[in-house]
Amino acid sequence: MLARRSRLPARSGAGRRPGIPGSTSPRNRGSGSRGPPAGRRSASRERGGPRPSAARDAVVGAVSPLDLLSPRRRTTIITRAGGHKMKPVATAKDTRGAGKPPAEAADPRRVRPAFNPVTGLFVLACLYTVYFARPVLLPLTLGLILDFLLRPAVRALRRWHLPEPAGAALVIVALLGGITFGLYELSGPASDWLARASRSLPQVESRLRKVLRPVEKVTQTAEQVDKLASVKPGANAPVPEVQVREGGVGAALFGGTQAFLELAVVTLTFLFFLLASGDRFRRRVIALFSAPADRGGAGDISREIEKQVSHYLYATTGVNAAFGVVAGAAMWLLGMPNALLWGVIAGVTSFIPYLGGLVSAVLIGLAALLTFPETGPVVTTVLVFLVLDTLKGYILVPLVMGRQFTLNPVSLFVGLIFWWWAWGVPGALLAVPLMAIFKIFCERVEPLAPLAKLLEA
Repeated sequence: MLARRSRLPARSGAGRRPGIPGSTSPRNRGSGSRGPPAGRRSASRERGGPRPSAARDAVVGAVSPLDLLSPRRRTTIITRAGGHKMKPVATAKDTRGAGKPPAEAADPRRVRPAFNPVTGLFVLACLYTVYFARPVLLPLTLGLILDFLLRPAVRALRRWHLPEPAGAALVIVALLGGITFGLYELSGPASDWLARASRSLPQVESRLRKVLRPVEKVTQTAEQVDKLASVKPGANAPVPEVQVREGGVGAALFGGTQAFLELAVVTLTFLFFLLASGDRFRRRVIALFSAPADRGGAGDISREIEKQVSHYLYATTGVNAAFGVVAGAAMWLLGMPNALLWGVIAGVTSFIPYLGGLVSAVLIGLAALLTFPETGPVVTTVLVFLVLDTLKGYILVPLVMGRQFTLNPVSLFVGLIFWWWAWGVPGALLAVPLMAIFKIFCERVEPLAPLAKLLEA
């Protein structure tokens, strides 16, 4: 009975000291917060109930470091134990403006450098690989470009119930036969012109002096110095004989017969495997470099890129072939021998921007000097070709290609110099297709869209 009476004042609040949670003193009635009695707190601790700090520690321990790095997951974390709300963890992105004045930290006009040293090292490594891995990358690149051109033909044969390996073999045999026939027909006239040019160098030099006689009058002083310097003992010595080795047009372009044959064999073999595999190889590449949830979108993007690249390559090949036909017909009308040869040269060199037309004009001018005895037809032949090349560049190409496939002249010139430095003449021929393919790829991939804007005209 005495023990029960001793507990009654504790329940009614009498005799409690002010400031203790749960007391009825005026000091605690105004605070508006009442905690559980001391007995209940001790009982809950004895029962093993979770404390708020322990629940908060448990939630922090359950948070993955990847959740803290993600902008969407780095939000307010709410614990279910006790309903406590935690503040988001501050990261380097949140503390970027810490310690700065408010105006400087929130100023949107401040430009931060976007250059990353790791990105620079990656770009240098890519340039190093492109230059020194030419024997491997050049045939693979040629095979990929020919795959874009010839895959529609293989698919058409597939619709005619011809298997893809058989269709690929048939298309490659037809391509190889056409190239072999063309080289055989053009190698004879090309070799004759080379031999004729080597024998007629003094004649060409005298003809050029006659054409440039007005300019020679301006430079008489320089010529006199040249004549004095050209008088040497033993001037009447016999002139050594010049031998011309005929290696073919392909050998002249690709650096030797053996290198040309190796390039052709590797390219055609790789092209056969690409065409024979159909779409399986593309699906496997997509499965390797994309997540399972994104494979559908990646497949659509790859098909769209293939469609655009094929359209560009067909349009470019058609424009250059048409220009070659027109140039060959013009040379035939002007009386140039082997007009077919000059048409093929004009069409092939059209793949090289800026320099292709200049090279063709020089070759046609030299051939005209060897053909026509007078200066008038020579000048007329060169001017006609330059007019045709200008019309092709400023009217035919924009009309057929459109703005979508037109490249920025500055970017195109820089790309031409780079690919010429990396792969020589084959790189110059592939510069425009490679840059167009890269532009189309950047347009379809959102993070690379600024690069597509940079390359766009």
